[in-house]
Amino acid sequence: MLMPLAIWTGLAGFVSGVVGFLLYRRLYGPLTVGRWVDCCLCALALAVLGGRALHVLLNWPYFSERLAEAIDPRQGGLDWAGALAGGLLGAALGARWRRIPLASALDVLTPALPLIALAGWSACAGDRCGAGAEIHTLAYVSPLVAAELPDVYGIIAPRFQTQLWGQSVSLCLLLLTGLLFWRGWLPRIRFWLVLVHIVGLMLTIGLFRG
Repeated sequence: MLMPLAIWTGLAGFVSGVVGFLLYRRLYGPLTVGRWVDCCLCALALAVLGGRALHVLLNWPYFSERLAEAIDPRQGGLDWAGALAGGLLGAALGARWRRIPLASALDVLTPALPLIALAGWSACAGDRCGAGAEIHTLAYVSPLVAAELPDVYGIIAPRFQTQLWGQSVSLCLLLLTGLLFWRGWLPRIRFWLVLVHIVGLMLTIGLFRG
């Protein structure tokens, strides 16, 4: 289950980095590839570290008896909130180190937020992660709301369409992000605007997860 999710989000991150670099040069002036890559790698490294650290803390009763698994990234398990906090800290440190204005760097990385969210939810649809909670019946329920779906253990039951919701809202936010850049609206604010919507999406869908 880990590899398809990692591949999807990794590709989304790579595309986001390339798009961010091109946008930066278009909107804010010259920037060398090396400086940009260093900044993105700092964000990536601390995102993985933060996501893993929070996952371990939230599941400490399990990992307290399996410390070797806690520090082994091959075991899987990243918390999105920890990854977000770590990524922002890494971006700030990388921008300061490579002398890139943080506000400008975050601005051009705005497309990364909905793109990575879309990739993650799409991977979950195939890997059965993030499955919705079970409901009693599908009678009079739209297939957009619930359907016969498997959970992470492969157990099929009537469940909320959490993966579909995540994909749909992420795609809408991606289109909104494109509109903001196309029209030149809200420079240096659009990152935080989209981020608030992504956080709201995760928290809201989390209420319906199994």
